[in-house]
Amino acid sequence: MTPMEQADLDAMKEKVLEREGEMVATEDNLYDASSPVAVDMFHKKALNVLVKSTNKLLPLFGVSKAYETLTEDMKTLPTDFVRILSMFSSAISDAIAADTIEPDMAFLLEDVTDDTGLIQVAGKIGAVSGERAFKAFLKAPRKEPAAEEATDASVPEMAEGMDMSEGMDSEELFMGRV
Repeated sequence: MTPMEQADLDAMKEKVLEREGEMVATEDNLYDASSPVAVDMFHKKALNVLVKSTNKLLPLFGVSKAYETLTEDMKTLPTDFVRILSMFSSAISDAIAADTIEPDMAFLLEDVTDDTGLIQVAGKIGAVSGERAFKAFLKAPRKEPAAEEATDASVPEMAEGMDMSEGMDSEELFMGRV
């Protein structure tokens, strides 16, 4: 590779890394915007009940590292914690749609405004973490609905039936659920 080609390659890598950083920042802003906001404050005792339930469910998503106990009261939840809860909410909604678990297990983070809401979400997460049907649902390969023919020529056809988990490690699977 010539020095000119190497310089072009380095410049391209720099642009990709810069764009990746912008995308991560945008994603963080979206999660911050969807974070539950306490009417008063979320107290660390209620927060840590939710952390404890979260840590029971994380292994089902291939995450072996437990979320750390929160040490202070806060008005909003940490972004990384909101990502995890959003992943759980999405998976639970998918399991409900597949008639795997009861609809009353669903939760919306935007509905959580106080310690009682945190405790309710913790209870739902704790309940699904012990559900055999939910565990089997998470382990089963994801099935995409059969592709339907587009009636409008301007609508691009989507590739269906791809198993995005092939060749991914647990961290990539975790991020894919978020």
